[in-house]
Amino acid sequence: MRTIVRTIWLNLALAASAVAVVDGAAWAELASYRAVYAMTLASTRSASEITDLSGKMALEFVDVCDGWTVEQRIALLMVNPDGREARTYTSFISWEAKDGTRFRFEQQTLLDGKTIEEISGQAVLEPAKGGIAYLTKPEKVEIPLPRGTLFPSRHTVELIARAQAGESHFLSVVFDGSTLENPNQVSAFIGAPTTLKGLGEGDGEQTAWPVRVAFFGLKQQTPEPDIEIGLMLQADGVAREVDLDYQGFTIHGELASFESLPPMDC
Repeated sequence: MRTIVRTIWLNLALAASAVAVVDGAAWAELASYRAVYAMTLASTRSASEITDLSGKMALEFVDVCDGWTVEQRIALLMVNPDGREARTYTSFISWEAKDGTRFRFEQQTLLDGKTIEEISGQAVLEPAKGGIAYLTKPEKVEIPLPRGTLFPSRHTVELIARAQAGESHFLSVVFDGSTLENPNQVSAFIGAPTTLKGLGEGDGEQTAWPVRVAFFGLKQQTPEPDIEIGLMLQADGVAREVDLDYQGFTIHGELASFESLPPMDC
């Protein structure tokens, strides 16, 4: 179940990133918020290694003037075909510069109360040249980032900009620091926009797009993605719901609670 836990974080992290206008235009109105998602097992297929799953994901996103911070915690109870239960807990904290050039990250994953993985480090990018990720855990290592690599929030910036422009496909390379199998090639398909009721009392309607995102390792030889996710993504970066589609099962994340946070005095 170890790989499952890591991949769950990878996709939810990307789905919940902040949003801004691309290439020097004025920044969009970004809400700082706390949200909780209820996680359930939506479906299984033959030979699935999971027969039941439940849990929660708590996410806090804050605009800190020069960048964005994300703090995400996921607690899950998973059951395999033999009836064995596994309790997992994953925390991830990151900071990303608004200009897309710097990124810091720290992750810890526990299985039945024991730490099974820790990843931490930082990464730097030069848009015209690429960059390097410097990991300090689990060991000191440098990962080259090819030209055009994006960090998670910048990826969502580009994705929503293309959605607003009426585009239906976006292919990119993303480094998010959540696994050792980074960076990834990410292929996103964008559906027609829809209008959703605001989450808070008195909030206006929100434009949102159904998005399907597939993740491939840069050196992957098979045509099938490691995982696909479907989400309903608002123009302000909030994911109203998320579906994580693995080869053997699908996990559904439903937004259960939402709290707007006051903006910082910048």
